Amino acid sequence: MTKICAFGTCVTSDIFNYTFHDRYQVKRFGRNKIATLISDSIDLSEGFFDSLETPNHNKKMIASGFRNDIVQQILSTQSEYLLLDFSDEFLDMIQVDFGGKTFRLMDYWINRGGYWFSQMESLIVGENGIWPNAEAKRIPALETSFDFIENAYKDFVGKILKSETNPNGFEQEKIIVVESYLADHFMNGNGQLQPFPERWAVQSTNQFLKPVYQLFYNLVPNCHRIKLPEFTYGSVNNIWGLHPLHYSADIYMYMSTAIDIITGYHPFRSTLEKLYLEQSLENRLKVRLANAGVIYEISSLKEKMSIMESKNDQLVSDLSEISSRLESANKQIQSLNDERDKLAQKIQENEDTIRQLKTEISKLKSSHSF
Repeated sequence: MTKICAFGTCVTSDIFNYTFHDRYQVKRFGRNKIATLISDSIDLSEGFFDSLETPNHNKKMIASGFRNDIVQQILSTQSEYLLLDFSDEFLDMIQVDFGGKTFRLMDYWINRGGYWFSQMESLIVGENGIWPNAEAKRIPALETSFDFIENAYKDFVGKILKSETNPNGFEQEKIIVVESYLADHFMNGNGQLQPFPERWAVQSTNQFLKPVYQLFYNLVPNCHRIKLPEFTYGSVNNIWGLHPLHYSADIYMYMSTAIDIITGYHPFRSTLEKLYLEQSLENRLKVRLANAGVIYEISSLKEKMSIMESKNDQLVSDLSEISSRLESANKQIQSLNDERDKLAQKIQENEDTIRQLKTEISKLKSSHSF
């Protein structure tokens, strides 16, 4: 069996759910980003974190963060390959200055109660905490200076690469980097693509991560690089739930095949670049198929809209005709009203004449009464 040490997010861990279990012996580390490894240390047992409702692996990794001994643990595995990804760099860092020392820890969501540090804060920097009344400063990843990150990566690379003074380190060719970025869409239960909510800040996070990966490639140019295929999307059916780093199953299968190629189990299966292009093409076709449903829906809506527009045109025509008839009728009514007014005026004139005649007759009768 090939011994592999995996250090990174759930992406690097989940790859091995898609490999042949008799091929690899994997030791997993995570929950600590490289930017936090420039830190002082304090020895805390995992029992200190018993109040956290989380698997023991998480407690071990949090304790390792306080001890700052991740690199030592990685080297002690004496693995043949080191598998890395750096997506944890987008998570916040907690910095505590106490007693002339600086401690840096990575904070992350751990259970329904939220992030682990807020659940443990009173035990860490409270009045009776391990660092009593110290200020815990939260540093958002996107506000971390790149100079600081660069120094952290240079320090990390210096400790993991094999050399005369570091015989347990890894040759560059034995280091594998899995590029894991946040997917901007996910496939829902109806086979439709939906964008991840804006709160994930997918675009800005990925723009932050890209120079981090490039920094490592500059420092370790001969490492193996497993690129994230284009059009990669998340899946609502991922075992860990919906998250921009929880991809569809075929992405993990692609990554596991890439590892098989690197480690020599499938040297002629493909090259890493061709495998990447092949998976990118498959992703493109699946995305196009998912979007086809929307296209058909749009086509149906356009057809309905065309029918409604035709009916509406007929209604407009009918309304125009009625308006024209109404206008003609109004003219006739106006003409009749004019005739009525003339007749009324003539009647009035006649009645006035009759009254005058009656008056004259009455006068004549009166004058000849004798």
